[in-house]
Amino acid sequence: MTELTQAHFEVIDKNKAEGFHKENTKKLLDAREIYNRTKGLQDISEHELKKFNELMKYKL
Repeated sequence: MTELTQAHFEVIDKNKAEGFHKENTKKLLDAREIYNRTKGLQDISEHELKKFNELMKYKL
């Protein structure tokens, strides 16, 4: 197995950061869509509330 150099670790860290940013952006956009569609969570169904809480990482 080849030994990883500092340059390899920098590339790996950069790729992880980009993946994390993409995933969180998608979750934020999904949560914003639910929020706007339900009039500020006032008219929200149980299913949508569960999905919103999962996206926002609320453990209710």
